[in-house]
Amino acid sequence: MELMRQSCGAGGSMQITVNISGLQGVEDALHDAGPKLAKAALRKGLRAGADIFIADAKSRAPILKKPHPHRNPGDLKDSIGAVIKMSPKQEYGTVHVGPKRERGKGSEQPGVYGMFVEFGTDDAAAQPFMRPAFDSKHQQAQEAFTAEMKAGVEALGKK
Repeated sequence: MELMRQSCGAGGSMQITVNISGLQGVEDALHDAGPKLAKAALRKGLRAGADIFIADAKSRAPILKKPHPHRNPGDLKDSIGAVIKMSPKQEYGTVHVGPKRERGKGSEQPGVYGMFVEFGTDDAAAQPFMRPAFDSKHQQAQEAFTAEMKAGVEALGKK
């Protein structure tokens, strides 16, 4: 496994890249199964890994002490989720885990102010919740991904 973590990516969000190798037999079996089945197995694997990060990040996300005109206690925690995107040819996928952003909602949404909570500002100390979740759970997430991919290949073999 090759791991690369960048502090800030495009738009101020944290970017983490994990390349998993050594699953050549799994990759070959998925290729032989055809794009539709391979896509489903890959999405399940990505979701399994993402769910590990989501649970840990939610347990670490700070809760607002009292309501704010544009925020309620638990909004940041509740907004943590995953978005899975597949490549145009369905050969690989990516999963983005963190507070979700909605277009046109402005800076009051958790996906925007979560960045300021994570990294801090001139006026507020950082309260990291995504980085510690990654640091403590990346191995478990990789294992969940790998297990789901192998289960997908086994299921394909039974069809």
